[in-house]
Amino acid sequence: MAEDTKVWVDQYISYIDGTNETRPLNERDRDYVDHKQWTTDEARVLLGRKQAAVVMNRIKPKVDFLLGLERQQRTDPRAYPRTPEHSDDAEAVTDALRFVADNNDFDQLASDVFDELLVEGTGAGIIEVEKNGNDEFEIILRQVDFDRFYYDLHSRRKNFSDIGFGGISTWLDLAEAKKMFEGHDEDLDALSQNITLSDVHEDRPKWIDKKGKRVRVNEHYFKKDGIWNLVFFTEGLELRKAAPAPMKDEFGEPEFPIEAVSAYIDRNNARYGAVRGLIHPQDEINHRRSKALHMLSNIRVVSDPGVVEDTADALNKLASGKAWIEKETQGEVNLLDNTELSQGQLAMLQEAKSEIDAQGANAALTGNDPRTQSGRALEARQAGGVVELGPLFDLHRAWKRRVYRQIWHRIKQFWDEEKWIRVTDDEKNTKFVALNQPLTDRDRFAEELGVQPDQVEQALQEMGATVLPGALDQPAGIKANVAEMDVDIIVAESPDTINIQQEQFAEIVNLAGVYGPQFVPFDAVLELSSLRNKDEIIERLRGESPEAAEAVQAEQAKQDQTEALEADATQSKANRDKAAAAKDIATAQQIQQETALGGNNL
Repeated sequence: MAEDTKVWVDQYISYIDGTNETRPLNERDRDYVDHKQWTTDEARVLLGRKQAAVVMNRIKPKVDFLLGLERQQRTDPRAYPRTPEHSDDAEAVTDALRFVADNNDFDQLASDVFDELLVEGTGAGIIEVEKNGNDEFEIILRQVDFDRFYYDLHSRRKNFSDIGFGGISTWLDLAEAKKMFEGHDEDLDALSQNITLSDVHEDRPKWIDKKGKRVRVNEHYFKKDGIWNLVFFTEGLELRKAAPAPMKDEFGEPEFPIEAVSAYIDRNNARYGAVRGLIHPQDEINHRRSKALHMLSNIRVVSDPGVVEDTADALNKLASGKAWIEKETQGEVNLLDNTELSQGQLAMLQEAKSEIDAQGANAALTGNDPRTQSGRALEARQAGGVVELGPLFDLHRAWKRRVYRQIWHRIKQFWDEEKWIRVTDDEKNTKFVALNQPLTDRDRFAEELGVQPDQVEQALQEMGATVLPGALDQPAGIKANVAEMDVDIIVAESPDTINIQQEQFAEIVNLAGVYGPQFVPFDAVLELSSLRNKDEIIERLRGESPEAAEAVQAEQAKQDQTEALEADATQSKANRDKAAAAKDIATAQQIQQETALGGNNL
């Protein structure tokens, strides 16, 4: 085995050996959600006692509630400019991010990652690229299943920002591996025949599955001299040579393309999910329920020696519910009452139920609290449940933001040609946004002068400028140049909408409510909506049909007449007020003159 290959194998084995105790617990947590809450040995013992292996699963409803709550809180990415000159760039970035997210059904992928975050404790996804049928790079998002993701166990960060290596371990059919890694057919055949490499770990092969003709292949990322590198290997064989990771960050440096998150980490760096704290209360519920049921359905008998000749027959009759037992000799036969003991089990069972209900999504938050409470008390309990769940949802939102940032890094790196993105789904009003769009001087002047491109020459000539033939068609730059959009763009989140058009329509509706119909007419709002048959409605509102036109004309004439009458009335009132004011002024002047004459006579 090559020295470097041994290092990578040892890194992977260090993860396997270091999680020998924690991985079975993570898998058990998933089994509990899936109603598998008794081990095979426990079920066998219960069967021997004729005791039911009761499962009263109170974990799955809690997990399902949290998954539903996550779906209600879905958000869309939105880019904001840090400087005014990047406003248009921010809109283009927003469109591009949502385009990639929609193409990959990222909402569902994020929900699946949140599921593993709750149960196994760690969720992950990888952001990579592949070429489509048009030889264009498409950004691909894939979930990395919990049992395939491995990492540096020295990491203590919930977002894995401090790991030195990590990767994806996958079982591949031997034929598929040969197709993926050309030139290694003989090596893979030799590997599959070499039984010494088929080391067994937990009753499963580490690297070779000879029966299934499969080989374990690791997509291994590791840091070397501070640079992320990528290699594909299996035990003893480097399938693709180690090289700097092909995915680049915003600064053009190799980047680890897997984004992962964990719910909780203990002091031994063991990672676990929210379900872990529900296991013991769930066990107590199952055990006490089973024990109480067993005690209530079984009968204990105390008798003097020799009173009953065949005790086995007597017990069988008692167990069947129908019994006629005759005493052979003098003595007593008494049936013992199990009610008191079973009541103790039932009381502890209720205590266990209360304990598990109080954790995580409490009964008040889920709407399943049977107690009658005041509105204030219910609100306080719901608020407490939401606060308790806050850290989990915050971790998930932070993970989504990191994924969006990596999407943007892939866009900057691989979308270096002109690309058009559809941002509306309206068939009659389809809108596209261009990235890396080549511009000519004609396009630049058209935008600056506010005219159509074919009107630029006339507009310039009217301004007294001389336009040489072909001069306006010279290259003048690139609009929405992805390569030049860098740290001035930050990624935030906005409420989930179907597309950009719907979000813009919501903003218009809000503005219409603020400014009123005189500034935002209803027909304009309707035109921006996605309602069916909206064109017919707009035609009726605008009076484009003959009947509507006549109705509109009649209504307009009536309104004009009313306005004229109101204007006449207003003018008449103004004239009357003016005449009255003139009369008052004349009277005042007359009184002033008479007063002055009277004073002179004195």
